[in-house]
Amino acid sequence: MKFNRREIHEQSSPICESAPIHLNTMEKSPKAVIRKPGEGRAYKMGRVTAVFMADNEETGHASSISEWWLEPNTEGPPIHKHPASHLYYVVKGALTVFLEGKGWFEAEKGTHIYIPGGMIHGFENRSSEKVGFLMINTPAGFENDMPHITEYWRVGPVGDAIRRKAPPAQAEQGPQLTSV
Repeated sequence: MKFNRREIHEQSSPICESAPIHLNTMEKSPKAVIRKPGEGRAYKMGRVTAVFMADNEETGHASSISEWWLEPNTEGPPIHKHPASHLYYVVKGALTVFLEGKGWFEAEKGTHIYIPGGMIHGFENRSSEKVGFLMINTPAGFENDMPHITEYWRVGPVGDAIRRKAPPAQAEQGPQLTSV
């Protein structure tokens, strides 16, 4: 089958024959979103910055995507859980991640991590270099909490990720759980 990239094929995708594409579905879909470097909605939270590239209304409530940047030796949010799922993809440096059942581990550039909704998790930058990762949330809606999260970190700014040595039980378990 010859494929013309400029035509819309109503019956099936030439790339994946089992995935039909229907024009009536496509017309109801959200519009494409294109953000160039430096665009997006930025939330500066001291040593942490989140830049939302697409979210709720733009994706038909399906997902949100954001860039997260942590300065060297910067703690992240408290260990927490919520109903939405995350997909992290590390784009720069080595992100330290906490996952329920796994504990803390290093996720270097190129690592992807899927965190199902309801799983206890957290992240921080324990390295001496800036760390960046993409976060995709499903469903969308996490971005609605950003004004609250920004205020939370304004009132109680993040500290150093590497600080005093934690007692052995806390080092393995991670800090206290925060529900959101």
